[in-house]
Amino acid sequence: CELTYATDKNYAGGGLFDILKYNPYIDHLIPWQEAKRDRYHLYADITTVGLARERKGLPFVNRIDMFAEYVGVKLTDPTPVYVVTSEEVTWAKSMINQWTKGQPKKIITVHISSNDERRNWPVKNYIDLISQLNAKRDDLFWIIFDKHTKGSWGLKNTFDASHFALRPKAALINAAQLFVGPDSGLLHIAGALEKPIVSLFGSTPPEARINHYVHAEAVMASIMCLRCFPAGTPIYAAADGTVYATG
Repeated sequence: CELTYATDKNYAGGGLFDILKYNPYIDHLIPWQEAKRDRYHLYADITTVGLARERKGLPFVNRIDMFAEYVGVKLTDPTPVYVVTSEEVTWAKSMINQWTKGQPKKIITVHISSNDERRNWPVKNYIDLISQLNAKRDDLFWIIFDKHTKGSWGLKNTFDASHFALRPKAALINAAQLFVGPDSGLLHIAGALEKPIVSLFGSTPPEARINHYVHAEAVMASIMCLRCFPAGTPIYAAADGTVYATG
């Protein structure tokens, strides 16, 4: 059989296409507008599969499992696939060597925020985390992905790579020893690359997001909005204790 995958070619600057660009299991990658039902023996639209399953009172289910069940596939290995090319591997090593001035460092990639504000940790907390660890250790180097700030963070042993496109970011994640961040797209690329992950969770349940990633650890706090992602429940607790709720 031949597998055609259709997605939004323009979303996030073409990021969805870039993720699947070298996937060996996909024969044809096309814009979703070109996916016509009558061209295929099996046609499955997974766009809204999660909407019916991620609701208050229902058990948390990983979307990988949701999608597989919907299209009638039993997965022997649920780990996602992301391919870093040999050229990208070489580029990432070269860039890191340039930033660290050739000194041996443990590389940590830090993604500051998801597109969904409910999932985010305040930026100040990341600054405090990096500052405290830098004060204790000289062997760490931090690569930052942050859509909020412009330019350098002003911290030692850091490089702000926020302006890089998705595939260079993924190559840097692949070259790192650790990924830190919230429930986000880059987290799932780190999971596909089987990198060690420390992920921050609040409103979304980690057991439905990272349970298929063998090297992933979730960090959670005892706050009101914990695991309250489904609609109709409180969704976000601010640092001052204010809780924002859905309508």
